[in-house]
Amino acid sequence: MAAVVSGTFVLGETLLQFLYAAFAGIATGIVVSWITRWALSATRDSFTEIAVTLPAPYVAWVIGGSIHASAVRGILRSGRAVDSCAMPGL
Repeated sequence: MAAVVSGTFVLGETLLQFLYAAFAGIATGIVVSWITRWALSATRDSFTEIAVTLPAPYVAWVIGGSIHASAVRGILRSGRAVDSCAMPGL
């Protein structure tokens, strides 16, 4: 968008912004998933697990957006990590 407005395109700066957004989003997802998994390890009650896992993607989205990272990558990474510790038999 900035390239359209200003009429210039700087490949190096654009690449760095892309990499920051991608890796910061992934890091956000990892941190949210660690916190979620820690909270899930403290309980085996299904209602509490729902109460913990339901807001996790929204938290990842808000944090990712506030640091100008890829919020979608944060949500996807968080979901994959939390999914790996789901209750057996589900």
